[in-house]
Amino acid sequence: MSNNNKRASKETSGCVGSKKKKQLQQSTLFSDGDEVLKGLNKAHIGKRLLIPAKVLYSSGRVPFGQEDYLFQYSVRSVNKDHKTLVIQYDERCISTDSDAFQDFPLHDENEETIDSYQIKHLKEHHELYNIHLGCVNKKLNDKKEEDRKAEEAKKTSEVQDFSDLLLMIQNKVKPATILLGEFVSIGELQPHIISKGPNMGETSYKQQWKHRHSDYKFIWHRVLGKDVFVPDKLFKAARAIIGQKCLGWERIELILKHDKKPLVAGGGTNG
Repeated sequence: MSNNNKRASKETSGCVGSKKKKQLQQSTLFSDGDEVLKGLNKAHIGKRLLIPAKVLYSSGRVPFGQEDYLFQYSVRSVNKDHKTLVIQYDERCISTDSDAFQDFPLHDENEETIDSYQIKHLKEHHELYNIHLGCVNKKLNDKKEEDRKAEEAKKTSEVQDFSDLLLMIQNKVKPATILLGEFVSIGELQPHIISKGPNMGETSYKQQWKHRHSDYKFIWHRVLGKDVFVPDKLFKAARAIIGQKCLGWERIELILKHDKKPLVAGGGTNG
């Protein structure tokens, strides 16, 4: 900030150093002043504040262009008088009509810390920070939601384009092969010890798979003693996707109809 106008950190007015004899020192009301100080430090250290430029600059004019600035500070400690705080500038600010913080370093390192900020102003300036932080977060969340909806719309548009499926059907690609292309493995083969039935105790293998266009996942077991997966499981997963109306279910339905397979779920589970 400008070195021409000194900040209130150098003065004894405004938020800093204004002392009035209104009440007894808090420490006289407690048997252990140190415990009170510890409690105050625990309650306030780390709190962020926004202090208006007109409050910080106690002499002279606020530098041109900074009239609407709110400067961000953090509480570092509570002083022994229990009435003042040590606060440090975070080199960030925001204007009153803005919804984004900006970096704003000082030119004078000696002005980074205010040693006697009056605790009576803490609630006001902390609430001011929370209000502006809420506006900033709302803007960020709105942008994330906008991006999410755009990505969803893009995915929906992509899965509703059946041209690739129709081309494979035209080229007489096997329906099972087309259906397999709608899924992808997302894990390595894992050993699986069969827990019941005539093959109990023997080791088979399993792998996790995922539908390409949605979050649907399932475990696919291999046929015991062979390097192929149990074929029925893929069709069960396909029917489950149709039943749950997962994103891209229409593509699955087209493939099953082409293969003259039933569309009703026959025990397919998500997992």
